[in-house]
Amino acid sequence: MQLPGEVDLLLTCEWPAGVLQQLPAGQHEPPGFQPQHASGVAADIAVAARPRYHIAGGQGIFYARIPYSNPDIGAGQRATRFLGLGSVTGRTLQQQQQAAPAAAANGAQQQGNSRAGIGSQQQQQ
Repeated sequence: MQLPGEVDLLLTCEWPAGVLQQLPAGQHEPPGFQPQHASGVAADIAVAARPRYHIAGGQGIFYARIPYSNPDIGAGQRATRFLGLGSVTGRTLQQQQQAAPAAAANGAQQQGNSRAGIGSQQQQQ
């Protein structure tokens, strides 16, 4: 039997309206947030789905909200972790793509060197 509100991951383009209401002490609204672009429809879906994770990218801001509790609808207490995805420019993406093979090669080279060092130490003993 599947109860309402048993969603693990909810992906929406728009941030849900009200996601930044009642923030805990010490957590603030992210710079650049535009509440007029938050979606009431996304909020309604999030309330009904009660996801474990809600990820949205419409604001173009990296943001992790402290988990919040959803109302109990008969399926038990449930916390949601909201994550806002920031935008990645073409140049940043290109730099990351170029850096990845170099980092992998350096890691393999260092790993090979450390193995050689271990083997040479054992041979010397």
